[in-house]
Amino acid sequence: GIYHFTAPYLVVMDLNLIQHVMIKDFHHFTDRGIPNDEKNKPFEVNLVTMCGKKWRACRCKFSAMFTTSKVRRMFPLMKDLAQVLLKVVDKNGEAIDLKETFLQYALDVVA
Repeated sequence: GIYHFTAPYLVVMDLNLIQHVMIKDFHHFTDRGIPNDEKNKPFEVNLVTMCGKKWRACRCKFSAMFTTSKVRRMFPLMKDLAQVLLKVVDKNGEAIDLKETFLQYALDVVA
């Protein structure tokens, strides 16, 4: 685990336990205690920082979008886009803007 100031946090490293927390027993782990400022920084709010009812509603929507079969169908496209990303990163030692490059990659995958 780790400490955030004086508050202890458990860091799960065991893959089987992670599967229980994130998939099988997710309904017991809806509040993560990660602060977010939804009013002033709405783009920082996501499944990791949401709590309670908002988290449940959002997770339900994402679960429907990212079923195992849908992710399997998307995988070849994501793999092709990753190959393009590798070519961009491997350009003759040229400096690249990683934030912009990975933002473009993420948008390509989502699109």
